[in-house]
Order: sequence, then structure tokens, then C-alpha cells
Amino acid sequence: MPEDPRESLRPPKLREQTANEFLDQLRPDMPGAVSVEKMKVPDAKRCLVHIRQMRLPLHERKLSKGEIEKNEKFEEMRKIQTNIYSILHYLSQSCGTKEVFMEGLTKHGEGQLDAVPGDLRQSRKEVRANGRKLEEWKDRLQEIEKKLNDPQHPLTEDMREDLQFRADLCKVQMTGFERQIEHEKMISTNIGAIIDNDFLAAGEFFKKERLKLRAAEDSDINMKAVDSMKQGNPNLDAILGERENFALSQCSQSKHPVSVMIFGGAHDWKGGIEKWNREHPEDKYSLVVITPKAYKE
Repeated sequence: MPEDPRESLRPPKLREQTANEFLDQLRPDMPGAVSVEKMKVPDAKRCLVHIRQMRLPLHERKLSKGEIEKNEKFEEMRKIQTNIYSILHYLSQSCGTKEVFMEGLTKHGEGQLDAVPGDLRQSRKEVRANGRKLEEWKDRLQEIEKKLNDPQHPLTEDMREDLQFRADLCKVQMTGFERQIEHEKMISTNIGAIIDNDFLAAGEFFKKERLKLRAAEDSDINMKAVDSMKQGNPNLDAILGERENFALSQCSQSKHPVSVMIFGGAHDWKGGIEKWNREHPEDKYSLVVITPKAYKE
């Protein structure tokens, strides 16, 4: 059978990097990072990239924005998030990262987030459309006011009343579109504020639809860990291990071999990954730990 000449014109399909190819080519001096530690497992099918973050203690997360900003830890956290933004930018631009698994985000929360980009897009679309209509009514009003105030073309009383009625109608229409624009902007602002507060640097990429946010938590396991931390449970390490194991199971469901995860810097994934690899010899992980420049041990 003769070769189809069109085949030679088609660009070759880009093959996604394997987990360890990704690990090998990752820059140790990437922007925003003070260190990039690698634990390479020879036959790993997956690679977990842990970006270390600092979170406020549980009792401080419910403070008002003003109270949080006065907190001495806030400035350190803000600098870390600035570093994480640079790291995510590098990973998305240079490594093709398309999703990030988030500490604190459950499957239920992920489901709710799925609609957010569409809501933001629709809100921005409404603002633009109503803005164009507002400008059209402004132009109409301007033309009418020119006629009303033109000394070169005197108006009869009936003509003046008709033009004044049209001018008033224009103002009513303009007010309506101004209110709709204000309402849509308020919706976008509120949605954006929720994303910013909960997901910080990753939220910026999510709002721009450059990254998807994925669940790394199970609500029941997470609640068990929170209660254990509050009560000083001696089995805390085992519960935290259960939490980390669930996160790895979530990453293992991804179609991508490399999973980027933003998680508290105190979590040491080496032990959890070694345990996972023993229990899942056909689905092993390598590990990369990225420490932001502002992160303090």
C-alpha cells in the first residue's frame, strides 16, 4: 500500500516525559526555590513533587483579614507564597504542569471548584457585553443632548419634550447596565477572594485557567488528624501517615506520571513513599522536594 504523502507533513506526537525523565531534567536552581532535593527510584512510574508551604495554625485561620495581616507569621507566609508562585510558573511553563494537588482540598471541594472557571468567564463576559451596551446608550444620550443644546437649530416645545423623554430613557438604561456591571464585578471579586484565601499562589493560576486544583485530602481522615493534633493523640504519626497515603492514592489516579503537590513543609514524604512503593511495586514513586527561598526550618 503506497505511503500517504500527508503523513510526512504531520508533526510527530510529543511523548509525555516519564517520571524519572522529569526528575532528571528538573533544574536545581529553579526560580523561587532555595533547594530541590531528589529521591530517584529506578523503576518508578510516578514522581511526587512536594512544594513545601507554611500554613497558619488552625486557631489563627479564622481570624479576620486585618488580624491575619498583623500576625507576625503572615509576612513570612506571604513571601513563601510569592516563591511558590515563581515555582509554579516555572513548572507550568517549562515542564508542562497542568494540575496541582492541594493540602486541605477534598473531593467535595474539588467538585465545587470545577464550576468556578466557567463562572468567572461568564461573569467577565457579562461585564464586557454590558459595558458595550452602556457605551451605546451613552453615545445616544450625547447625540440627544447636542440637539437639545444646539442654538443653531431651535426646537419646538413638542420636539424638546420628545428629546427630553429619549434622554431620560437613555439615563434609565445606563443606570440599569451600570448596576449589572457592578453586580457581575462583585461576583468575580467575591469568587476571587475565596480562591485567594484558600489556595493563595495556586489560586492565581487557577483563576487564569493555567492550572487545575486537585484534592489531596479525604474529609474524614483530615478531620481525624485535626482532632488528634488538638488533643495530642499519641497515634498522631499513624493518622498523618494515613493522610499522606490517601494523598498518594489520589495522585496515582492521575493520567499524568508527575504529580505536583503543595503541602505543609513539616511533612516528610520519604517514609510514606517508601511504604507505598513496598505495597505497590507496580506503581512506584520517585520524589522531589522543593523548598521555597523564604521557608524557614
